[in-house]
Amino acid sequence: MKLNLFALYCVVIFFSCIKEELKDTFQSNSTTTIENWELFWSDEFDGEELDVSKWNKLKWRPGWVNNELQAYTDRDTNVFLEEGYLVIQGN
Repeated sequence: MKLNLFALYCVVIFFSCIKEELKDTFQSNSTTTIENWELFWSDEFDGEELDVSKWNKLKWRPGWVNNELQAYTDRDTNVFLEEGYLVIQGN
């Protein structure tokens, strides 16, 4: 699960870094519109539990990744759905 969290963190950082560049690109290029984009994957988190056909939880012992001291758990208290949102919570 931590590997997935790390990947998600990297994606968020990447897109936050290029946000202004993309904004300038879209504003300066009037031919680029939302119609040119095609959604290829999504999850609305509208069920009672995480859809395991789309998501997985990794369980690794402490030190397995980058010699980190924390453990990667697959406990339902760490990843769950709440009011249509995916909650990822360390404890």
